Amino acid sequence: ASAADKEQIPIELNQRIEVYDRRAFTRIINPIYSEYVVKVKISSEGAAGKILYESEKLSPGTILEAVQLTGDPEEGESGVIIEYMIYDQEYKVLGTYPVEARRLQMNK
Repeated sequence: ASAADKEQIPIELNQRIEVYDRRAFTRIINPIYSEYVVKVKISSEGAAGKILYESEKLSPGTILEAVQLTGDPEEGESGVIIEYMIYDQEYKVLGTYPVEARRLQMNK
């Protein structure tokens, strides 16, 4: 992999998250070649979106295979917003980027 392009933020994430009880298999990756620190928030969809998960700041090379969600898991499939905040090396916020995703509740 080459150095991070200043115009593109190199982050990888699942847009279809399988959840077993409250354990969500996210596979969120801030690649080792990234120049940025990333913080991730997962919220339920809609105007009154409830925060289901919020990470610490993730350094380049960090992989979150699975995270623990808060709240009662809802049956079936629902929309979530994965929002990631990008920080420079001095922890100054450079931008916030929301991504729509689907959450599939596998069991309770």
